[in-house]
Amino acid sequence: MWSEVLGVNHIGIDDNFFELGGHSLKATILLGRIYKEFHVEVGLKVIFERSTIREISEYIKGKDESKIEEIPKIEKKEYYEVSSAEKRIYLVQQTNQRSVAYNLPTILEVDGDLDIDRLKKTVEQIVERHEVLRSNYLLLDGKVIKKIKKLEEVDLKIQHMNNINKENLIETFNEFIKPFDLEKDVLIRISVGKLDSLKSIIFFDMHHIVSDGSSVAVFIKEFSEIYSGKVLSPLRVQYKDYAVWQNSKKESSKLADERMYWLKEFEESIPVLNLPTDFPRPQIKDYSGNFIEFKLDKELTLALKKVLKSTNSTMYMALLASIKILLSKYSGQDEIVVGSPIAGRVHKDIENLMGVFINNIAIKSKIRGNQTFKDYLEQIKEKTLKAYENQYYQFDDLVDSLNIESSLNRNPLFDVMFMWQNMDKQEFKIEGLKFKECFVGNHSEKFDITFEAAEKDDEIIFTISYATSLFKEDTIHWMKEHLIKVIEQVSSNMVIKLSDINIGFNFSKMKDIEFEEEFTF
Repeated sequence: MWSEVLGVNHIGIDDNFFELGGHSLKATILLGRIYKEFHVEVGLKVIFERSTIREISEYIKGKDESKIEEIPKIEKKEYYEVSSAEKRIYLVQQTNQRSVAYNLPTILEVDGDLDIDRLKKTVEQIVERHEVLRSNYLLLDGKVIKKIKKLEEVDLKIQHMNNINKENLIETFNEFIKPFDLEKDVLIRISVGKLDSLKSIIFFDMHHIVSDGSSVAVFIKEFSEIYSGKVLSPLRVQYKDYAVWQNSKKESSKLADERMYWLKEFEESIPVLNLPTDFPRPQIKDYSGNFIEFKLDKELTLALKKVLKSTNSTMYMALLASIKILLSKYSGQDEIVVGSPIAGRVHKDIENLMGVFINNIAIKSKIRGNQTFKDYLEQIKEKTLKAYENQYYQFDDLVDSLNIESSLNRNPLFDVMFMWQNMDKQEFKIEGLKFKECFVGNHSEKFDITFEAAEKDDEIIFTISYATSLFKEDTIHWMKEHLIKVIEQVSSNMVIKLSDINIGFNFSKMKDIEFEEEFTF
């Protein structure tokens, strides 16, 4: 199990899971497989405390078996109930039907003789295989429901692009990205063009209501296999079965316990982050965005990894702690909530399903100036593990339970998101073809700011995406510099007091100051 999850062939029973490249997402997958195989539930915190095969085996040996529950298949109907995530995305999209904020577009450059007819047949098979790709969403008697079409009812057109070249690539791609009509459209869109006889371009787009990062990985894997001639085993369940199963769990004792955990987290306060912005907050969010990229070099990344090893924490935890410290310095607030997406694939039956399983967790923590970074990181670690252990409770249900007043210009509970990209990147593997993803950037933003980070070649690659209605690009560049300063200080001195971390300016006093355009910090 460890070998499959970690992608490592030779593992000793006293090797540390996290030192072998494990992280919270891989641990969650591992624990799901342990449950499926040994009928024993293991909490995420356990694998942090018992991070070797010897230790986890002893833990399993001492536990009683529990009954394995499969996701049941439901009968065919005209309309089906939706999952929490589908409902949330549908309702948000309806507030601005022309928005492309929930599109998942990409450009693929293909070297080799791409057979476009075979490509079309491959995509058709995937759409036939995954019912969620044949779904449409609508309101019926005030309730969000979905209708699943038969393949022959789906108008799946793969457009042929002519006169495409490197010079007009981005312009053509921007024309390709259009809003999806969730009630009528096929929620997957593809255009193909030839640059020359042995080089092609694929424009690809799906709506987030039928897909997430893990689903894209499923699509890539199945596309590679089907295009190469492999016959796939049928899926035991479909996303509609998962949605009904998820909804049926809302009254379970486990979900009741998780609900109590989250309500207790926010019973005393629901802090609203007040960052200084360049422009007044618009009355209605427009989702326009831009981004900058930067990296932490190998030396700083290595220093940060030493902190992780000595504190038995993960890179996600250390970076989340650093970002929260930065936000506290900027806002002058000592209680900060940051959101993070979590894969949500909590059952073995759904590992290979397409659909939107992702859930958001809202991590609230208090920042005390006399606290050391090491102590604060321990607090973040505990908060994160607790959040992961209570991840089944849906974010939208939490928002409803807290009776948060809806706003058209803010998100409920948090306006800053942190995403640690710890999923192994799935690549197209087709003999004779080489696929390269062309990064064109993100020009929409669902939150005020989204920090995204991933490790590559022993460096941490960062993207800060921001709402252009609130911030100038210069401001985000300052934010980047200040975040690096925070990380440099905490990685070189774990026992530094949070009040002693210096970013070079007191932003809590900034609100009453007007600066000239050329002023720099």
